[in-house]
Amino acid sequence: MKLDSTDIAILDVLKDNARISNREVARALQLSEGLVRQRLKKMEDGRAMRLGLVANIASLGLGAGAIVRLRTTPAQARHIATRIAQLDCCAFSGVTLGRFDVLAYLTASARQDLASVIERDIATLDGVVDIDVCEPVGSAKQRFDLIAIG
Repeated sequence: MKLDSTDIAILDVLKDNARISNREVARALQLSEGLVRQRLKKMEDGRAMRLGLVANIASLGLGAGAIVRLRTTPAQARHIATRIAQLDCCAFSGVTLGRFDVLAYLTASARQDLASVIERDIATLDGVVDIDVCEPVGSAKQRFDLIAIG
């Protein structure tokens, strides 16, 4: 779905305050409340956006996270990404271009739990050639408005 300037303006208002009412969005953009409601429904139905929430992982008891990059046999990359996506601790899994074939982001309550999942559930998958694990220790920027809808 291709968004026009009105759709983007509505999303920009919601990006700053997702709890704002349709009436307030309409007032801010000098549109009718019905048009705002209609545009939001169209964008949601067209999968251009989805309303949701972002929680701090530490408050959920998830004290560890890791980026896992895998080299795989070419024929197994998609299958491996799909298998990793099925793990409860997986927040993201996808096939990539470049030196690595699969990229995943995993979260757990402790580093030891992450290590166990990587050793037990990922390293043993058929087609895994090499694993590189990066544990982020800080974030310079994270844009929640650009999260891909899967």
